[in-house]
Amino acid sequence: MVPSISIFLLAVFIAMYELPSLLQQESRKDLAVFVIFLAAGMTLSILQVLRISIPNPIVVITFIFEPLAHVIDRVLGIRR
Repeated sequence: MVPSISIFLLAVFIAMYELPSLLQQESRKDLAVFVIFLAAGMTLSILQVLRISIPNPIVVITFIFEPLAHVIDRVLGIRR
């Protein structure tokens, strides 16, 4: 529990340091990307510390692109 709280507090301190300059520059895109990456990194770090299984992203990529590869192979006449 302590490591997950530490990760959360570290993310809050990083946000407190970075957000004022992003808000002054009024760059909404940069602000959105910063918040998304900080939240994703914090979430994955906390899940890792709590030993919760994180699925491998290559499974999703394979699921999406394997049928597409078969279609392209058929169109180009490539045998596997």
